[in-house]
Amino acid sequence: MYIVCLTYGIDTGYYMVLAPTQQTLRKFGAFNYQLLKDGEVWRLIAAAFLHFDLLQIVMSTISILFFVTQLEQCYNPLVMAALMLVSAISGNITTAVFGDIISLTVGAGSMVYGVLGGFFAFVTINWSTLYLIRSQLLCIIGMMTFFAMLFSIGGIYGFANFFGAFFGGFACSLALFKPIKDRNVIMIGAGITGVVLYWLMMFLIFYLVV
Repeated sequence: MYIVCLTYGIDTGYYMVLAPTQQTLRKFGAFNYQLLKDGEVWRLIAAAFLHFDLLQIVMSTISILFFVTQLEQCYNPLVMAALMLVSAISGNITTAVFGDIISLTVGAGSMVYGVLGGFFAFVTINWSTLYLIRSQLLCIIGMMTFFAMLFSIGGIYGFANFFGAFFGGFACSLALFKPIKDRNVIMIGAGITGVVLYWLMMFLIFYLVV
């Protein structure tokens, strides 16, 4: 998608590296406050597949390769795809509620943050099984989350995206991830309920309050 966007024109801004124009990003699915207010909710997913410039897509690709491939060893690609899409929607709708009203938003950061939530969910649903290494795993997840938050710094906009995607990924993973031992129906119910209630709350706030 990045290459396709470049064929429509390259932004010559001094701080951008091979960046598609704002008009192109808007056409292909970038979102902002007004576009979502107009009912174009499909942009919550489409924006996750667009990038501002070459540097952003390189950083996103490295992050996805580093984080996603680890979980893909345990769960099939369809589960990971669902996790990343739920994370994208959760992070982007939270950004719309708390973030910048005017600027366009794109990027796969919400998917990466959601996968971090998936790591945390993996430890949660296998808490008793992983008793010998769960402390080490939590430390590793904490360090990855810390560095992810550093890259997400951008005022309330960045942290809103991080929190929404992390929670969406965590709740979705509770519902989708199969435990090492017996499957827990309570975890499945909690995950589904968490995603549905969070989306409902964010959409109601966005369309009725802000």
